[in-house]
Amino acid sequence: MKLVALAKDLGLDLRQTYARKAPRLAMQIGRYAHARQYKRMRKALRTLRGYEGRAMRDIRQRLDDIPAGTMRDNVAEMLARVSKLLHQAPKGRGKIYALHEPDVD
Repeated sequence: MKLVALAKDLGLDLRQTYARKAPRLAMQIGRYAHARQYKRMRKALRTLRGYEGRAMRDIRQRLDDIPAGTMRDNVAEMLARVSKLLHQAPKGRGKIYALHEPDVD
């Protein structure tokens, strides 16, 4: 979860980071997909999106604690990308496939 790492670099104290649960759940999603257990995979993916959404909302609430400047702009840009990622339609256009490289088609 890139947002959590960015918040940690800024010294923001988040309510929950899901530092142990999120990576484990991401691995589990891959295992479910490999075993063709798509219903379980989608359920785990929804849970992972919930974790990311909670972290996003928590950072958005603490955005005023970050001093104005380039770091605040970086956080705002990352929040916009994550928000777009969480709310994009499966069949829509202009989807984000990777947070680190948002312009990939």
